[in-house]
Amino acid sequence: MPRITVDEDFIREVQTRLTEMRNQVSGVRAGVDPTDMGHTHGMPWANLEVIPGGENFASGAAVKTRIRTVGGLVDTKLAAFDKKLADYAQGLGNILLSSENIERANANAANFASFLPGSRPTSSVPPPVVPPPAAS
Repeated sequence: MPRITVDEDFIREVQTRLTEMRNQVSGVRAGVDPTDMGHTHGMPWANLEVIPGGENFASGAAVKTRIRTVGGLVDTKLAAFDKKLADYAQGLGNILLSSENIERANANAANFASFLPGSRPTSSVPPPVVPPPAAS
């Protein structure tokens, strides 16, 4: 089985790919052809409509209704994918932020003694420079 290293670069790459997929889903919902993103084609799935004959043509009216219903269902699915992709990308961002905060806290803990008068740092890692909180 191949070895996979999950580090910050890997997580950022996955986050970027999720965002790209989300952008494509948004484009498809808006009526953009995903194979030709430079040119819009068609219309949003929720507004998909056909004219399969006159109003008195029962089969045509049924097809028209069914296509509109299916278009709405497709749009609902795409909206759900859009939300999931956004949630996953945001979750990965939160993981990275949390990891950075943990690393910062560990560096502070390792150098705690250096903050006391007459002490020497226990680590070769310099304490991080943290700006004071903004006045509210």
